[in-house]
Amino acid sequence: MKSGMVKKYDLGACETRWETAFRAYAAHFPNGVWPGLGEVVTRLNLASPGQVVVESRAWEHVPLDGKKQILPSQSKVFQSLAEAIAKADGTLFEPGKPNTDWRIERP
Repeated sequence: MKSGMVKKYDLGACETRWETAFRAYAAHFPNGVWPGLGEVVTRLNLASPGQVVVESRAWEHVPLDGKKQILPSQSKVFQSLAEAIAKADGTLFEPGKPNTDWRIERP
C-alpha cells in the first residue's frame, strides 16, 4: 500500500495492517466489494434491473463480535429492509446509524 493512502482516504483508526489495506481498497475501488447496480444486472445476465426498491451503502449492520452479536433477523434495520422489499416500498427501509463506511473509527 502506498504511503499517504490513510490520510488521502480518511480511513480513521485501524487495528491491523490488513484492515487498513482493506479500507484503502474499498475507498479506492468503491464498487470493488459490492458492485453497482449496472454491473449486477450485467453479471447476472438480466434483461433489466427490474424494480429497485432500496440501494444503500450506508446502514447499521448487526454486530458480528462477542456478546453484542445478534442475528440479522433481530435487527430493526434488517426487519425494515425485509418489509421494504416485501412491500416494494423503499420508504419503509430505516438504515439506522450507519456503521458500514470503511473510513469510520471503531467505537
